Amino acid sequence: MFLLNADPYSMKIIADANLKDIEIYFSQFGELQVLSGREINAQTITDADALLIRSVTSVDKALLENSKVKFVGTATSGTDHVDQAYLANNDIIFAHAHGSNAQAVADYCLSALIGFSRIISPKVKKGRVGIVGLGAVGSALARLLKSIGIDVLAYDPLLTEEQRRIAIAVGVEFTAVIEDVFDQEAVSIHTPLSFDGKYPTSNMIDLALLARLPNAAVLINASRGEVIEENELLAFLESRPDVFSILDVWINEPDINLDLMALATIATPHIAGYSRRAKTLATKMLAESFNEFMWAGDGHFPSHDQFAPVKLALKNNVLASVESVVSAALPIEDWSVEFKRQITGTANRGGAFDKFRKSMINRSEFSDFEIAVSRLNSQELTNLKNLGFKLS
Repeated sequence: MFLLNADPYSMKIIADANLKDIEIYFSQFGELQVLSGREINAQTITDADALLIRSVTSVDKALLENSKVKFVGTATSGTDHVDQAYLANNDIIFAHAHGSNAQAVADYCLSALIGFSRIISPKVKKGRVGIVGLGAVGSALARLLKSIGIDVLAYDPLLTEEQRRIAIAVGVEFTAVIEDVFDQEAVSIHTPLSFDGKYPTSNMIDLALLARLPNAAVLINASRGEVIEENELLAFLESRPDVFSILDVWINEPDINLDLMALATIATPHIAGYSRRAKTLATKMLAESFNEFMWAGDGHFPSHDQFAPVKLALKNNVLASVESVVSAALPIEDWSVEFKRQITGTANRGGAFDKFRKSMINRSEFSDFEIAVSRLNSQELTNLKNLGFKLS
């Protein structure tokens, strides 16, 4: 155990105000101050011992060199906004919440795929969904797809043999050629953002890959905007209006490319991983790491998943299909319409991006919903159970 000083209760913790249940998990450790994520800067953290952030805050030498921070925790799965080499070289402990939002993102992507299956259903169900990146999120999506009878073709050259074995056991097929994935009727991208190594992902998806997508294909990016070459994506969507594009991540968030947003079939402000369950779990994971490395006592960590079931509100009070249930649970088309309206209706577009994102923090996941059985056959009921819905 690493103790920062003789009196752990004297520690000052600065946290992003949008971290869910931050007071519940961290007020026990010392003085807790919350700031807007975009207000966290070198001037506001000079006297902090610990820093808790989201992806909107870049952590590097410029932020930390004049502070006494010895613990940095990010409530995200991705870590490309953190200079981990600088932290390691300066004996600053780093923690993240890898996998905390995997199910939330998988639910979002499944909702997109099922939503547009009204148009491409025969193709998807006879073909395969391609997944680029089979980490925590990609694996969660693959499990959902396989549970309702949709085949998966995955590309991920960085998987260990054990990870591949687990995926193959649930029926995932693999290819060593990324072009094969883009030949499928639907492609969902779930890679981390990296700039070096044998398989860097920055701008890894270019026009040549995009052009392989079949007619009326679905393209989902819920990883990082930078993994697709933006200008080439823009040109592609302009020339291929048949493609259904679901974009949840963007370059230069929150100041996103409005031309690209307008072309996207579905545009949302980096909310695929936003759910009350995911956000609470992320905060809990950081608290557990903080307790292990920085605190003298035994922290108290309430459960992150004790939520009352949510009664699903349905249009006309009718359950006609799996598609209608999923659409009612996660109405991403409605979110997209409202987001586009809000961000184009104001000069403060970055503020509109952040405001809409914040409004989604209490979103439910499939497993939070309870539905009354109505007009569904046995296969549809099985599919809903496999997706996580509770039936009554």
